[in-house]
Amino acid sequence: MKPVAVSLVIDRPPDEVFAYLNVLRNRPQFTDHYLVEWSFSGPPRGVGAKARTRIHTSVAKDWIDVEVVEATTPERVVEHASGAKGKRLSITSYALSPAERGGTRVEIEAYDEKAPRTERVMHPVQRPWLRKVNAKALRRLKENLEGSDPVEGG
Repeated sequence: MKPVAVSLVIDRPPDEVFAYLNVLRNRPQFTDHYLVEWSFSGPPRGVGAKARTRIHTSVAKDWIDVEVVEATTPERVVEHASGAKGKRLSITSYALSPAERGGTRVEIEAYDEKAPRTERVMHPVQRPWLRKVNAKALRRLKENLEGSDPVEGG
């Protein structure tokens, strides 16, 4: 699948946004509108942090295993997610950069590096859905981080 990217500006410095995103246990706070039933293992932050979650849509209820494979302070976090019994590898990256008027521009880019043939034919339909759920995740992330004091999961 071609990458799907969405971005917005969060009124927090890049190091604070990175510190929050670098904790995989914070994901449910802004993605539980489409990823549910999270469990975690591995280190609490950075490379090697792992999670198991379930995609919750009206069509699919696939379990996926997520692992942070890159964490470059304060500019990038990359996750690999395997699903479809190992037949799908999805890559999600969070790229952070200083925004022109202050704050941090956060871009989520997601794509399937490999997918079962039955899913590949659905990619044109999945792209708008993925854009929509990731845009909502970014809005929720922004609301969380621009609150009085962002709460780090643990």
